[in-house]
Amino acid sequence: MEYRVDKEWMGKRLSRLLKHKMDVSLELVQRHLANGAIALNGKIERFGSYRVQLGDCLEVGKAALAQKPPSSIDILYEDAHLLICNKPHGTASCPDFFRRVWNLPHLRLAHRLDKETSGCLILTKSSEMEKQMQAVFYKRKICKEYFAQVEGEFLEEYKKITFPIGLKDQFHGGKRYQVSARGKPCETHFRCIERNKETSLLQCVPRTGRTHQIRVHLSAIHHPILGDCLYNSHVNIYERMFLHAHSLTFFHPQTQKKIEVVAPMPTGFFTACASRR
Repeated sequence: MEYRVDKEWMGKRLSRLLKHKMDVSLELVQRHLANGAIALNGKIERFGSYRVQLGDCLEVGKAALAQKPPSSIDILYEDAHLLICNKPHGTASCPDFFRRVWNLPHLRLAHRLDKETSGCLILTKSSEMEKQMQAVFYKRKICKEYFAQVEGEFLEEYKKITFPIGLKDQFHGGKRYQVSARGKPCETHFRCIERNKETSLLQCVPRTGRTHQIRVHLSAIHHPILGDCLYNSHVNIYERMFLHAHSLTFFHPQTQKKIEVVAPMPTGFFTACASRR
């Protein structure tokens, strides 16, 4: 596909233009940009934040045009109000993406997972349920359990961390956080499931819901998550970040039924946790 920018789109962000012209989600647009499938005026363009100018020539590669959103995302629970799926790593928490996967135009996110985190993600089927589920999270009436594979031998069987977390910097629309005395209160509980001299598998239970909380706390105690490009200073040799949202437990806002959902462990993690369920 080739398109020359006209007055209607002049000054708009490239990502928005591509979303409209290709009729895909912004998450998929960003993936195409990262993969070098978009050319601007004859050169590969990787930044969706670029504001296009009158007469700019865009070219979209054939592979990008042929690519469709995956339709094999596992649904872990569904009723008239909620849909809980096992989000693959590398997939952004983007409502447009999930609407296209299941052809459900009113799906909304009750919360978010980092793009490189896999596991339990709750979506709602109405704005009213979205508000009710967000209240469940805000009042901390939901139990979230993660598994993380980290660098080094985690010598303690159990550890509680309460370091406050605040913003460190921003870049290309992303943010990075750090332990800061001026940050917001945080609390994470860690339990060691398996370990050796090089790496350890941890059960992580966040009692608060700060952005990047588990990742920042583990980096602060010198056990960064394997494959974490933001908070692990070592060269990344892994295909993914080893953080998985394993389970969610809460009471359904409408039916008051107790909901317990488990996302199977992905391949590549320690085998010990797979036998725990």
